[in-house]
Amino acid sequence: MIGQEKGRAVSDAGEPTRQYRSVFISDVHLGTRASQAIALLDFLAHYTVYPRADLEAVVEEAARRHGLTYEFRRLHRGYTEYAVLRRA
Repeated sequence: MIGQEKGRAVSDAGEPTRQYRSVFISDVHLGTRASQAIALLDFLAHYTVYPRADLEAVVEEAARRHGLTYEFRRLHRGYTEYAVLRRA
């Protein structure tokens, strides 16, 4: 559980935490023990997750909804997607 303390996010233990608007996860090999798949899935259960195949459509819709322009490119033979949203 994360709480607020004088404008700073703190954990239940009182330690400062980081807050992110976006998290990008790539190349997780879920079939290996090192991937910690259960921990990853527990983490992702708390957020709206957009599969990579839908990312361009999600960016386009967000840009349209907020009156922004957007640029979307696939790099590195499609392994990386790059999106920039700008005020129109």
